[in-house]
Amino acid sequence: GADVVRLERDDPKKMRGGFGRLLAYAFVKKDGRWTSYNVECVRDGMSPYFTKYGYSHRFHNQFSRAEAEAREAARGIWASDAEGYGDYDQRKAWWNARADFIRAFEQEGNARDDYIDLAHSDAAADLERHLGKEVTVLSTVERIKRFKGLTRVALSTNGKQRFPLIFFDRNVFDESGVAAFVREPVVARGKVERYEKGSYETLQIVIHDPSQLTLPDLPPT
Repeated sequence: GADVVRLERDDPKKMRGGFGRLLAYAFVKKDGRWTSYNVECVRDGMSPYFTKYGYSHRFHNQFSRAEAEAREAARGIWASDAEGYGDYDQRKAWWNARADFIRAFEQEGNARDDYIDLAHSDAAADLERHLGKEVTVLSTVERIKRFKGLTRVALSTNGKQRFPLIFFDRNVFDESGVAAFVREPVVARGKVERYEKGSYETLQIVIHDPSQLTLPDLPPT
């Protein structure tokens, strides 16, 4: 029954998620009034405030209030007889811990050009501009692969190519603890280097010390 639908981004630099899907809020216009479809879904108990990939930059308070209202009224998923997950409190503790970790990176890196969120549309250009310099990057560990003589930790980016963290020392890799954080956000610090072999070329960071990695403090799942 909406007359017009408008899509808006939360972050102008973050257009797609880790699976390549466009990220947007939907606003609908009914009877001359604009309403956030996303917030109203949470208010109606159709979904929790999903913070697994970070807090909303623009509508955090609205989402938080809408969820509290839905829980208080036992609407939708918050009803005692609802069909669905029964462990939202545990899930939200895990999601919020991830979101807190991401927010800490954003706050620490505010107005600093050497802090790079690899999910941002300009991340590749930022890395290229910092070639040979030290940066601090935020991303999700997509996969870990061991080769003869090194371990490669592939971080997600906003494109198809992954950003590698290279460990030549297996002890450094083990001490870092990153093996237990596949599909979780991590922060890595180090010098941006270019690696070339044949037709393959990539920018990367070599990890020489476990202290170059910061991992989130997540509750048990």
